[in-house]
Amino acid sequence: MDLLESERQFRDLANSIANLAWMARPDGWIYWFNDQWYAYSGTTPADMEGWGWQRVHDPATLPEVMERWRWAIAQGTPFEMVFPLRAANGSFRRFLTRANPVRDAQGQVLHWFGTNTDVEDERRAMEINELLREREQAARQEAEHQKRLLHALFMQAPTLIAVLRGPDHIVQLANPPVCEVWGRTAAELFDAMPELQDQVIRGLLDEVYRTGEPYVGKETKVQLARQHGLEAVYFNFVYMPWRNLAGAIAGIFVVASDVTDQVLARTQLEQLREGSDAANRAKDEFLAMLGHELRNPLSPILTALQLMRLRGGDGADRERAVIERQVLHLTRLVDDLLDVSRIARGKVELKADLVEMSEIVAKAIEMASPLLEQRNHTLAVQVPRRGLLVDADITRLSQVLANLLTNAAKYTPSGGHIIIRGEAADDEVSVHVRDNGIGITPDVLPHIFDLFVQERQAIDRAQGGLGIGLTIVRNLVERHGGSVQAASDGPGRGSEFTIRLPRATWAEQSGDIPRGLELDRQAVAKAGAPRVLIVDDNEDGAEMLSIILSQKGYDTRVAHDAPGALEIAAQFTPVTAFIDIGLPVMDGYELAARLRAMPALAGIRLIALTGYGQDSDRRRAREAGFDEHLVKPVDISAVEAAAAHER
Repeated sequence: MDLLESERQFRDLANSIANLAWMARPDGWIYWFNDQWYAYSGTTPADMEGWGWQRVHDPATLPEVMERWRWAIAQGTPFEMVFPLRAANGSFRRFLTRANPVRDAQGQVLHWFGTNTDVEDERRAMEINELLREREQAARQEAEHQKRLLHALFMQAPTLIAVLRGPDHIVQLANPPVCEVWGRTAAELFDAMPELQDQVIRGLLDEVYRTGEPYVGKETKVQLARQHGLEAVYFNFVYMPWRNLAGAIAGIFVVASDVTDQVLARTQLEQLREGSDAANRAKDEFLAMLGHELRNPLSPILTALQLMRLRGGDGADRERAVIERQVLHLTRLVDDLLDVSRIARGKVELKADLVEMSEIVAKAIEMASPLLEQRNHTLAVQVPRRGLLVDADITRLSQVLANLLTNAAKYTPSGGHIIIRGEAADDEVSVHVRDNGIGITPDVLPHIFDLFVQERQAIDRAQGGLGIGLTIVRNLVERHGGSVQAASDGPGRGSEFTIRLPRATWAEQSGDIPRGLELDRQAVAKAGAPRVLIVDDNEDGAEMLSIILSQKGYDTRVAHDAPGALEIAAQFTPVTAFIDIGLPVMDGYELAARLRAMPALAGIRLIALTGYGQDSDRRRAREAGFDEHLVKPVDISAVEAAAAHER
């Protein structure tokens, strides 16, 4: 009697849900449907009993449904499939159908219980979204194609084309034939060509800018300065004013043809073709480097913003400082990458300070770590924490070393070995970055630091190239009074880049404290508070996480590498540890194993921090002994939940 009452209650429950529901015998014979089934399909119990349900299925999908249903019955495994069912009005809607076997205490199937959930609206929305994404992608590709086409037309035009901005006619953009005629480059037209100041060109440009009326010149004579003196050149040209979005005249568009010498025109076309190829190669490096550099500051920025929101806007000076530092770093990088010529000419302001090379190396590793982790490289860091003091701009030198580490990661096959080593000799500090990658060919090696030079024999180099980054490296190192050299034994033999800088002494800036030795540990632990160890080579990210947990009542300690973490753990005996996977010297997996092996840390809770969130990454973290896996950038709520798990 209890069994019958239980079954009645179960059917009443199944009739109360919005889904279609049914029950079948172990052999698949369906003997009961809920009321929603009959209401939707317009059928009766007599119509549906046994295998009668097939009549409401789409004939096109019924064979597959039968095959998979029979297979599930034979195996005794759950059934799941999306297929259409005919409604009472004759239309079809798609349903997500699931069926699970109900077993007795001995594991034998007693019957099957199934549900059909209407997913028609959801599937249609997905299809519409996919169509919209495809259209959006096509539109973007077309826009990019048009952009490249216009740029190619501009750069490959056989005539001289320049865009002048403002009343002083500042050269905003000029194609290669313009530069060829001038024989020099400058930001201001009449600074570049002072001989034009008293010629007709100046008056014509002023008049066009003032009146907004275009001017067409025929065989206008211009005197250009050459090494042997002034040379007369004749041009056909058009001066056309261009306006900004507000409709005001913003500058002049210049199109000119040199009619003095047709042979010169043919030479200019060849130079233009070569310049276009170099520009295309430079473009790829430009976009790749810009995208890579933009990603690195985002995680600490996000964490700081969340902390500011948590505090409700009070006491956020420290977090704002982190954001400001990261954003300024990002802005300076973008500005430099968008003006290569300014970097190459050394017109970059340096903000020098006494700093230990170990801090510069740590920041560079932080910037390059995503690619190092992605390609599964082993990075050996042989840089002493103290003793390699330099007077340098830490942001610029971090950019230099990150560039070298990124190149080493790119041009070394996955699972490679990279070494960064620092040492001092007399009045010089040197840093060496060596890899066992694809190497550099002898014909390219002497020109490796030249602008737009790229190793052509290796396919991988086309993905990133050595066209602009190493030019920036050389320029920034030389601006610091140092030098950089490249060495390689040839293809497949790896490469080594060596940076040498003047060694700083305390006498140079008496009273200054190098940034690498600054201490900023102001959080005071509460007595009896749960102890948490944070290990992350991203100093800003680790500091923000420490502040968050301290505010929540935890006693925290921070380490930026595995050896430091082991030293702290032995004294601090944390109950929980947040560990970055991509650590220098020793990765987070090995650190986790060593912490588990310490008797004083029995039962410690280990939480992995990583930029990779695939199932394989989570599985590897579990196998290494981690209790939980968090993906960067980490949300505050996730941090709190992970830390509070054992409280």
